[in-house]
Amino acid sequence: MEIFKLFGSIFIDNEEANKSISKTEEKAEGLASKLGSGIKTAAKWGAGIAAAGTAAGAALLAVANKAAQTTDRIDKMSQKIGISREGFQEWDFILSQSGTDVEKLQMGFKTLVAQIDQADQGVGKGARNFAALGVQVRDVNGNLRNQEDIFNDVLVALQNMEDGTEKARLANELLGRSGSELMPLLNAEAGSIEALRQQAHELGLVISDEAVDAGVLFTDTMDQLNRAFGAVFTQLGTALMPIFQKLAQWLIDNMPQIQETVSKVFGVIGKVIGGAVEVIGTVIDAIEAVIKAAKTAWDWVKRVFGGGGKTTTYTPAPTSTPDMPALADGGDILRSGWALVGERGPELAYLPTGAQVRPLGDDSVTINQTINVTGPVDSDTIRELDATLGRRNDELVRRLRLAHPEVAW
Repeated sequence: MEIFKLFGSIFIDNEEANKSISKTEEKAEGLASKLGSGIKTAAKWGAGIAAAGTAAGAALLAVANKAAQTTDRIDKMSQKIGISREGFQEWDFILSQSGTDVEKLQMGFKTLVAQIDQADQGVGKGARNFAALGVQVRDVNGNLRNQEDIFNDVLVALQNMEDGTEKARLANELLGRSGSELMPLLNAEAGSIEALRQQAHELGLVISDEAVDAGVLFTDTMDQLNRAFGAVFTQLGTALMPIFQKLAQWLIDNMPQIQETVSKVFGVIGKVIGGAVEVIGTVIDAIEAVIKAAKTAWDWVKRVFGGGGKTTTYTPAPTSTPDMPALADGGDILRSGWALVGERGPELAYLPTGAQVRPLGDDSVTINQTINVTGPVDSDTIRELDATLGRRNDELVRRLRLAHPEVAW
């Protein structure tokens, strides 16, 4: 509007126009200075604005698509039901407030049209039902009324009736199965239909036919665009088909050779894997054997020496060597040689000539040993230790005899 005012001033008052132009030049110079200083800042913001613009564009496109879906539904469903776009939007809101769906009116209107035709001919249930409601199917000029207007009058008349069997019968005969769906609305307070219709407009739920047309056009355009892109990819795929066809045919023609090569490759791979599995199996067996041996040894150690920390002192039965003459009774060592001493268990000692042996009060030389065993001790453990020590002492004496035959044992 300001531009048109400026043009008007130029043509009407030249002096005033010149003054305006001068002021405009001064403002332009100031604006140029500000723009110059702001370019650097704008450059910094450029990347962020571009990213934000992309996201905003995608969001706006999504909004447009959603709006287009809504308008397309209004256009298509209103035609299927047989009412205007405005009426469809009004009834969409009215019925949603009553717990039903406007799309269920499609079959109801089909029944209603048949009833209107009977009423117009003055025959059948249609004529009686419309007469009972006081609804006319022709206007004052004798023209057949619009079915949307008749539908509205039928629902208002039914809503004004008292609840009961007659009301339900008329609703079902005039609207079919839709009559049952509409009963919550028909049993509501009289006048609620018009109130809800007015509320739909106040809430902005009813858009104009121009807006619906724009949405339908956008939907059709996007559909055409998608189909066009689909055709491009189809053409591209068609162009690539001969190439892939040749490749597929080559594979088929050379399949025996390919299978033979693949079989050899997998045979080698199988041998390698088989060898690796065999080696791994051997290693696993060895590890299992070591673990089993360690477990057996550990079980024996725990059985002999392990336990709850209790210390038991075990003194095995004395081991005697009755074949050692004179030494059991004590006396002097007339000839040097080896002898057994047992202050810390069986030990081999070399006794020089002139040494003496202290008797132990028995006819034999006795070696006493004391073994400290940590852990629980049972009868089997004691018997095993006793037998082991006995065998060890016997072997020691045997070897001494063989090594020193000169000694009188």
